[in-house]
Amino acid sequence: MHLRDCGNRCLWHPGSLATGDDLGKIPLTEKFVSLRSEIATPFLFVGRSVINNEFNARRADVAAQLIVAIMLLYSAALLLLALYRGESLGEWIWDRHQNQFSWYSRPLFLIPACYYAYRQRISLVVGFMVLLLCSLFWFAAPAQVPEHISGYLEWERQLFFSNDSVLPLILLVAVVVIFLGGLFYAFWRRSVWIGLLLINAGTLLKIVVSMVLGKEAGMAAIVPSLSSIAIINLVAFAILKFRRAEKSNPFDGHTSLQENDEAPSV
Repeated sequence: MHLRDCGNRCLWHPGSLATGDDLGKIPLTEKFVSLRSEIATPFLFVGRSVINNEFNARRADVAAQLIVAIMLLYSAALLLLALYRGESLGEWIWDRHQNQFSWYSRPLFLIPACYYAYRQRISLVVGFMVLLLCSLFWFAAPAQVPEHISGYLEWERQLFFSNDSVLPLILLVAVVVIFLGGLFYAFWRRSVWIGLLLINAGTLLKIVVSMVLGKEAGMAAIVPSLSSIAIINLVAFAILKFRRAEKSNPFDGHTSLQENDEAPSV
């Protein structure tokens, strides 16, 4: 294929190198210009792609930081308003936690936290986890609470907060910290499949423990837990499929939010 005159820019794609017969028909000066362009253009393409990727990643980071900051201010305003009204914070948070929006919104925090663990941005990982904790009281207490929801929450209260022993609460905190630490460490090390395995196994284990210990009350954890891992798995599948498509056609002009192009490891 002959090199096309593109002004100061030369578009390159696989298979664009001139053949021996073609080069024999081109003057020596044009041969040199053609060869220099053929060699330099892929490197220029890579350079522009790196710059664009880093720019997009920085924009995503700024947007995430703004979201975290705004929602933390919103959380602080809710707490201050509750204190101003003389609410008992423990009861106030517990009542608002009965709103199931706080149950189903968890993937909105886990997904970006895992993404920023993969990006190795510890401040944003912590930020989204703080938002997950704050989301317990973001939504107004429901006027009516379904019996299975109130029963499940009462079982949790009796087990972890109204028990004479603090051992169950200590075990709960330890298990959550170990689980989240292992999950984010897996993504930090770019072991996406191990991270997905952990989050699926951890969620299923939570369902089993809830059903074994809570019996009928524990059934309330099934739908929110399964919906969470379904959303997380779908998002992970979509991202991995997009990344594979992007890698298979690197000259189509796509840019992504990922700063380096290492493939996810197992």
